[in-house]
Amino acid sequence: MSQEKIVQLLNDLAADVVMLEPGDLSSLGPLLKSIEELEKPDVSAGFEYILPRAEQFRDAIVTIIFEEFKEPEKSIELLSTSISEMQEVLRNGADICHRVASVESVEPLEAMADVTEDVVVEVEPEAVDEDQSQDLDDELFVGVDLSQDQDLYQGFIAESNEHLDTIEENILNLEQDPENLEILNSIFRPFHTIKGVSGFMNLKQMNVIAHHLENLLDDARNQKFYLDGDATDLILDGVDFLKKMLEQLNLALDGGAPESMPVKPFLQRIDTLHKVLLGGESAVESFLDDEVVPPAPKLGEILVEEGVISSDDLAGALVEQQVAAAAEPEKAPKKIGKILVDQKKTDVKTVARAIRQQKQKKDVAGGGGSSIKVDMEKLDNLVDMVGELVIVQAMIHQDPDISDLVSRKVTENMAQLGRITSSLQKVAMSMRMVPIKQTFGKMVRLVRDLAKKTEKEIDLVMFGEETEIDRNMVDLIYDPMVHMIRNSADHGLETPEQRRVAGKDDVGTITLKAYHGGGNVIIEIVDDGRGLNLEKIRQKAIEKGLLNENDQPTDQELCNMILAPGFSTADKITDVSGRGVGMDVVKKAIEKLRGVIEIDSSLGQGSVVTIKVPLTLAIIDGMVVIVGHERYIIPTLNVVESLRPLKEQYHTVQGQGELIKVRDHLLPLVRLHQVFHSEAQTTNPWEALVVVVEHESEQFCLLVDELVGKQEIVIKSLGERLKELPGIAGGAIMGDGRVGLILDVAGLFKN
Repeated sequence: MSQEKIVQLLNDLAADVVMLEPGDLSSLGPLLKSIEELEKPDVSAGFEYILPRAEQFRDAIVTIIFEEFKEPEKSIELLSTSISEMQEVLRNGADICHRVASVESVEPLEAMADVTEDVVVEVEPEAVDEDQSQDLDDELFVGVDLSQDQDLYQGFIAESNEHLDTIEENILNLEQDPENLEILNSIFRPFHTIKGVSGFMNLKQMNVIAHHLENLLDDARNQKFYLDGDATDLILDGVDFLKKMLEQLNLALDGGAPESMPVKPFLQRIDTLHKVLLGGESAVESFLDDEVVPPAPKLGEILVEEGVISSDDLAGALVEQQVAAAAEPEKAPKKIGKILVDQKKTDVKTVARAIRQQKQKKDVAGGGGSSIKVDMEKLDNLVDMVGELVIVQAMIHQDPDISDLVSRKVTENMAQLGRITSSLQKVAMSMRMVPIKQTFGKMVRLVRDLAKKTEKEIDLVMFGEETEIDRNMVDLIYDPMVHMIRNSADHGLETPEQRRVAGKDDVGTITLKAYHGGGNVIIEIVDDGRGLNLEKIRQKAIEKGLLNENDQPTDQELCNMILAPGFSTADKITDVSGRGVGMDVVKKAIEKLRGVIEIDSSLGQGSVVTIKVPLTLAIIDGMVVIVGHERYIIPTLNVVESLRPLKEQYHTVQGQGELIKVRDHLLPLVRLHQVFHSEAQTTNPWEALVVVVEHESEQFCLLVDELVGKQEIVIKSLGERLKELPGIAGGAIMGDGRVGLILDVAGLFKN
């Protein structure tokens, strides 16, 4: 994050605090969200002197939410002062930070502790010093008055247990992908919350342990090291340690005597491992020998072999997995490790260790699976150069001096060159492909928030997350997917009461699917909601002048009408959707990707939105045609069929131009030689060829002289001066070195 963005964020925070009223808890949520932006790794890595202030500010807001301050007006004033201090720190850098840190008892957020009642605020943002650790007693909750605010403590126990469960679930994901920053953040944040709230509630032992683990994770987030097996085991042990503390806290609240727990040895264990990781040493010995390792066994087999579970336990888990898969075939199968943990046959830490062992054996058996990072600019240049190589190979192959040679050796060498060039092109393109999983993963939070806003119960099911797409298209496909999912949640799915009346489950389902088909990536967004009211769409289309009373459009055509600009059948406008914007934006975004979008729906059953985009923007499949002396490429995605019409199929209608009758439908005829002001070999349609093309469910005919055939075309830009040519999407260098123009079917429709 740039310094300008941080300055803007602090300015916005200052404005929000000025508008904050005492007791207005609803406004504190956005403040928390904004301050979390300052705690992200890309900020703290460059502006370390901001992080301590941001953490203190965040902890102070949490304290206000818990209503611990006797003087709320004073607390808001101190928040404002703290933001001013952060702005000063940013302007003057580390010098002012050092000066502020050297002054005792003047920091505004520390001063807030003076106006709190029976609350101890832990303000040290970095590692807890040794003296403080030495002062910790193994006897829990010494000096803590648990008779006050018992509801607050019970709420803290429930919330902390949820946070710890979240950490356990994400640890297994971290084992599979230790470099994933998003997973690390999902583990870091719960520890950060527990640390902050436990400090406010004077639970010193919990605060210090959570703080030590948080510091370990923070260094991992800043890529000072990657968490290995011992580190994840330690984190899971920390989860168990904190859970045991929460059990003892619950016991103490019920009047029981809590057990003592060895806090200092566990802190020493964390610090020791932290130093090892910072020193770059391996914290875990490899449990693989140098000898040849057989193919990696399955997770259940590893657990049985180690005596963790019995063969009967594994068999029972497999049966449960099969039964669940048969009952809900549309859902991804439940993992064996999760089933065994749920059955209490083992624990998360043991399963995580088995996953590591399985992964390491798989790497050795499969040749290591190593990878390196490559600058994207270099990768793009490689793809461009391979594209040039493909063009040159085609030019050599079609060179008359080469093709006229009657030599078996030359023919074999040219064929081999073609195979190698084709393989090289596929490998280069695959290097730029990434799974669509990351884009799908962002939809989980979106659906969760939409469910809250619309007061509906929504289950998101995803298939095909490993489907690969060009990395240049990942961001471009995100916004269209967001629009469609928002519409499914707001317009498509019913409320639980409405679903019960319709005989459906209370929980509505949105399904995301991705798969490859016909050289394209196909994404389906399916909901089991109310579906589209086609009669209502028809009436709305008539009102807008899109249809006449006597028109009889197909159901497919009616469904696709909701993609028209400003078209909405919503009865009321919400903060989610209903203004008639978005659907036409979706269509335009998909068209920019040279894709198509189709909508199908059944009233009362739900809707299916199908988005079809090419695998990459660098290469297209095209139909090469000849008009006069020029060659043009029609994207095969738009081609329906080609034919030589009979003379009786040709019609002229006054005021509507020329028409060709194809399968009982009269389609407009477009003469490409007239559009591009060139000469054709023949002007009579029955002596030439007609290519039927389609755009947005509408079809027309292109008059051409010859069909060359289908080819993979490397797209080339025509430059800034020619990029706005109507009907032209780009160019391609053909095998003879000449340029062929790629037709923009949507642009031809407009003309």
